[in-house]
Amino acid sequence: MIDVPIVLDDVTIRFDGRAALDGLSLEFQRGKSTAVIGSSGSGKSLVLKCAAGLIFPEEGDVLFEGRSIATMGEREYQQMQARTGFHFQDAALWANKSLGENLSLPLLAADPDLSDYALHGKVAESFASVKLELDPSLRPAAISMGQQKMVSFLRATISRPEILFLDDSLSFMDHAGSRQLMARIEEFKDAGATIIIATHNREFSGRLADRVVVLSDGRMVASGPYQEVMSSQDPALLPVLRDLV
Repeated sequence: MIDVPIVLDDVTIRFDGRAALDGLSLEFQRGKSTAVIGSSGSGKSLVLKCAAGLIFPEEGDVLFEGRSIATMGEREYQQMQARTGFHFQDAALWANKSLGENLSLPLLAADPDLSDYALHGKVAESFASVKLELDPSLRPAAISMGQQKMVSFLRATISRPEILFLDDSLSFMDHAGSRQLMARIEEFKDAGATIIIATHNREFSGRLADRVVVLSDGRMVASGPYQEVMSSQDPALLPVLRDLV
């Protein structure tokens, strides 16, 4: 098994002629948690979406276990997706599907022959794991944004992925929900999952990150162990570190 399952190799993405990611090269180690931090617009979310194969760079390449995601066939891409989970910043639940149907999607992608009974059981078990008392037949619009974020996290993790992408997971969450979510993420960390986080939350990154990557204008300006980076007095880093909440 490859020790570095995800590699960004000289990745560039442009919007309106501006490089949102500018020749970025990064490696994510298996079984480690990496926090990608930076000011708003620095490219944190883009890094996660590139690494997860949700968007493709204009230049450079993204490798999953040594294989270019851009050259994967449909079946190979689906197999990769089945081993990963993505928690979106805005929840990104399907508005025309019920909560239960949203959670069922990754399960059916992994095993299309799952019975309705098995699906309902797994959805109920997932809700119970975070003490979420909601009717699975509800649509996302019927619940709060904080609840949508929790359901989105359950969708990302219901198939127990090896690699977990967390894009600003604590946004829209109240204090109790944030504590519960962090506890569940720590369970995945303790179980050896590879976790890649985009965040500006100091407590979140402090509790979870083995390594920190600091971005500025789409470029990496620092990378290293959490304590080393967070205690840096480098003038280029101080504004970014002060921006953490």
